[in-house]
Parts: sequence; structure tokens; C-alpha cells
Amino acid sequence: MATPVPAFTAPAVSRYFPALTGLRACAAYLVFFTHFNPFQNGTGLWKIVHQWNMGVSIFFVLSGFLICTRYIDRLQLSGSWLKKYFRNRIARIYPLYFLMTSLTFLLIGLGVTEDVTRQWHGYTGYQRELMLLFNFTLLRGFFKNIIFTGVAAGWTLTVEECFYALAPLLMLGLARVRQAWLRWGLLPVYAVALLATGVLTVELVPRYMGFFGTHLYMLTYTFPGRCAEFLAGMGLALFLRHHS
Repeated sequence: MATPVPAFTAPAVSRYFPALTGLRACAAYLVFFTHFNPFQNGTGLWKIVHQWNMGVSIFFVLSGFLICTRYIDRLQLSGSWLKKYFRNRIARIYPLYFLMTSLTFLLIGLGVTEDVTRQWHGYTGYQRELMLLFNFTLLRGFFKNIIFTGVAAGWTLTVEECFYALAPLLMLGLARVRQAWLRWGLLPVYAVALLATGVLTVELVPRYMGFFGTHLYMLTYTFPGRCAEFLAGMGLALFLRHHS
């Protein structure tokens, strides 16, 4: 049986926001032009466009907002609910990622194209097997040495999947708090706890293949370092519910 989770008393809000489709498109263009900057390297315009990687932050905030909006009223601690939740999350991301990653490594192996990190031909045996394993399991974002192998921009999916995995627990804590101000106050507590987890991981866990790399790497490329963006999105979802 599913364990009941306290529901919010605020009226339900729409789970579909047409305006966000345009915002996603803008964020996608920002990320695209960051990687394919049309201006000469080092010029003023190049430096401006280079900062458009903020599109990644927009995606992370949107993820926090949409997951919280869609699921916090329907949260259940049951195997069937969690199975459906994770199946939906994987189905939205993994098939296309698997196809693109397979095609990328096939072309690299055939010599048609070069890995952007130029690491594939420098690795042999089990190193290549680990690179493939971490790419296809969405784990490569944890490892500084191989984060940009394969489909380079795919490192963000490691961060996304970490959020998806923890989101039910994060929402459970929010759902069990009745007062709105306490729910919002819980978000920075989450942020501090996750950031502390990242710092301790850097300090205590062996850095095999650059696992969690440095503190700067952790803050830039892992979920503990980027958690505030997802939590900000969750906070926006709570704000919308409270004022709808």
C-alpha cells in the first residue's frame, strides 16, 4: 500500500505552461551559440556570447519548477508510483541520448570524426570500456577526466538525473510542512546540505578518473554544486501555488 503524503490545501494550478516552450527555445539557442560562437575569439562580442551558457541554468530552474508543479500534489511512497515516475523521466531523455551517443562513438571508432576531447585514441582496453559505460549510464558528469567525451553537452543530463532521483525525497519534505514560510525556509536547508555533501565528497572520496574533481568542478558540473538552481525552480512552483 502507498504511504499517504500530506497534500497542499492550495488549489491545483495548471501543469502546462505554453510560455515555457518559448523560454526553452531561448535557452536552447543560448547554449547553442555558446558552443558555436559566431564571433572571433577574444573580441567583445565573442565574450558576450560566451556568457550565454546561462541557458543551462534556465533549464535547471525550469526542471525544478515543472517537477515540483506536476508531482507534489500526487506524491506517493509506493513502488508503483516511483516506477511510473522514473519510467517517465527516463523515457523523456534516454532514448534520444542513447541514439546520439551510440552514433557519436561509432563515428569516432570508424575515424569519421574526432572526439572533441581527443581522448578516445589515447585510451586503451578497460579505459575505453569505462568511458563507454559512464557515457551510456549517464554517470560521466561525475568524472572530470571524461565529462566532455561523446556528446559533450550531455554532461548536463548527469545533473538532471541526480535531481530526478532526489526530487521525490525533496518534495516529501516540502509536502509534510503545512506553513508556506517553513516550506520556503526548507529550500535553503536542502541547498546547504547538498552543497556540504559535495564538499565532503571532494575531500574524502578518491578521485578516480577525476571523480568530483576539485571544489570548482563540483560547483560547476555536479548536482550538489548546481542544486540551488533546481531548488529555486521548486520555490517558484511553491510561490505560484500559494498565490494562485
